[in-house]
Amino acid sequence: MTRGNSLQIVIPVEETSGIAEARRRVAALAAPLGFDGTTAGALAIAVTEAATNIVKHATRGSIVARSLEAGDLRGVEVVALDHGRGIPNLRASMRTRNRLSFPSASSAMPSPSQKSSNVPSPSGRSSRATRIRRSE
Repeated sequence: MTRGNSLQIVIPVEETSGIAEARRRVAALAAPLGFDGTTAGALAIAVTEAATNIVKHATRGSIVARSLEAGDLRGVEVVALDHGRGIPNLRASMRTRNRLSFPSASSAMPSPSQKSSNVPSPSGRSSRATRIRRSE
């Protein structure tokens, strides 16, 4: 999806109140795009989970969200950036995660109408970005 008309917001997340603020502001950004209830709910879950992870694991960061419009396609791009110290032993952490079951709100994502990718952050670390789009 090309980035035709686009609005971008940055929401600081430094404490638990930032989680709800991020969810509300991204929902307001997405509202004019006409998402159905299921897609709007998936967006709310993704933003809530990303902001919760910032508070829980990094203590501070931000959610950057951008509305995307190209022709009949509408979407929202969400990027979570944090200022945490990172995972000390990523390889060991990934092995542990693969053996255990971690049910989460994002376990059903991405669906065919969603695309996830690693996005380099300004600190050089990667963040998970999820694009949720609605097609006509």
